[in-house]
Amino acid sequence: MNEPSVETFRCGYVALVGRPNVGKSTLMNRILGQKLSIVTAKPQTTRQQIAGIKTTDQGQVIYIDTPGIHLAAKKALNRYMNRIARASFQDVDLVLSDINMPEMDGLTLLSKLKEQNSILKSVIVSAYGDMENIRTAMNRGAFDFITKPIDFKELEITIEKTIDHGEAVRQKRQAVQESN
Repeated sequence: MNEPSVETFRCGYVALVGRPNVGKSTLMNRILGQKLSIVTAKPQTTRQQIAGIKTTDQGQVIYIDTPGIHLAAKKALNRYMNRIARASFQDVDLVLSDINMPEMDGLTLLSKLKEQNSILKSVIVSAYGDMENIRTAMNRGAFDFITKPIDFKELEITIEKTIDHGEAVRQKRQAVQESN
């Protein structure tokens, strides 16, 4: 790996968000190329955020595997895991989520993300190549989308592009605030 200059080396945080047992841990392990998160058919295995770092010549991406989000959080454990998952929205540059999930789809999640953090960027994954849902997701604020089966090189490029865009928006916002 070549040593990048400080000016070009970038870093960003990506949260993998979705319902319980939809493959967030499997996706993180696949992106990282090693098993870091536990993968099992048993729901609610991930109870805390788990971070994994992928380093490339261009920079580092820290992936956060989050607990599944529960819509009807009647149990104390489910409410706790919802708080852990939602806390990740404040600390990341990008949320990666599937558009089709049981009970809560990615479109509903997009609305909730905007309520939590108005400049947070999201990339939606779609298994169906369903242009109607993809268009709706983009209209609701998704920055980009990836279709399944996932091309991991394309995903990496999309994540880098999205993180760069988010950083440019933050810098512009900070410049406006400093000039006022």
